[in-house]
Amino acid sequence: MTPGTAEKKWIVGVDLGGSNVVVGLVPIEGGDVLGFRTLPTESQRGPKFVVDRITSMVEEAIAEVTAAAGTTRGALGTGIGGGIVLNGEIYHGCSDVAGEIGHMTIDSNGRRCKCGNYGCLEQYASGPAIALRAVEGIEAGAETSLVDMVGGRLEEITAAIVYEATVEGDPYAAEVMKDTAKFLGAGIASIINILNPEMIVIAGGVTRAGDTLFEPLRAEVRRRAFKSAQECCRIVPALLPGTAGVVGAAGVFKKENYGAV
Repeated sequence: MTPGTAEKKWIVGVDLGGSNVVVGLVPIEGGDVLGFRTLPTESQRGPKFVVDRITSMVEEAIAEVTAAAGTTRGALGTGIGGGIVLNGEIYHGCSDVAGEIGHMTIDSNGRRCKCGNYGCLEQYASGPAIALRAVEGIEAGAETSLVDMVGGRLEEITAAIVYEATVEGDPYAAEVMKDTAKFLGAGIASIINILNPEMIVIAGGVTRAGDTLFEPLRAEVRRRAFKSAQECCRIVPALLPGTAGVVGAAGVFKKENYGAV
């Protein structure tokens, strides 16, 4: 969809996640995301509610941009998604689901996933999984500042709070992030061994942990991946941590309808 005038056109990008819906307008010639907004998905209220919410957000974003206003905010992801770029093109697969790395199995007897499988990467390294593992450790007796940070209400612990505690030097939170890095490292090593890519870009709230995440993640990759494969692959944080989904959706539309990104 390309709202706008003859002088200026935008592509609306919508990132629909389990926790949040993120909407923004990307100039058709490229540039910063405008009219950026995010709201909780609230999928439990049914598909019609979610579709109506998306429609309303898109309409508000268009009105904001055409009135020459822009905002910037960030959002955390619920699951773990992925995309594969081969020779500058997105690889979709025969049924358009290529890149579902969050559902690779890292423990065949592990946690039950919403997809019906067991031991999916998403159940160990996504935002809600990080929070859940942190709470489980606390309930088992771990001492941590996380309890005080949420006033004793463990159900309010989120991945973002775990990141914050890590930055503030909490040893338990740092251990949770270290385990998260190991889970991600195991999954990324498998991708490296299969695809032998030159770069893996990690986006989302998890990157807020910085070196606390990336150092043990890269170490796990070095331990698991073929030496020649991991030595030629850079693992880097995304430059668009909060808007990657919106920009990606707009890019796919532009490619399919205009033949170039």
